[in-house]
Amino acid sequence: MSIIQMKIEGLSSRGKRIQTILRPISHQRQGPAWDQRGSSREYIIATYDGTRPTAEYRDWRFSTFVRNFRAMYFELWKRSTENDEYWYLDRAYLSIYQVVDRNGGKATGNMPGNK
Repeated sequence: MSIIQMKIEGLSSRGKRIQTILRPISHQRQGPAWDQRGSSREYIIATYDGTRPTAEYRDWRFSTFVRNFRAMYFELWKRSTENDEYWYLDRAYLSIYQVVDRNGGKATGNMPGNK
């Protein structure tokens, strides 16, 4: 099994690469915004639109080019136990959510351009 790993210098610029990868599905021309969080053992890169809604990165969402659909993407990297210089990709999640009006009406969501 191949392991994706890199040094911390590579991780610090990984957010820009993720933004580029997600650009085709993002409502924003430049792609979704992103932020990173780190500790001594874990490093997280996650995406969002505008102001982050909470401190919990698993709750962050960004608008897609498809009306009434939003997405979530994050990567969790962990420090290698064999070589502290390297981090390995533990998981990467891309989730797509449909915005639904629970009152039975037409879904409008909170995306720009919805009427």
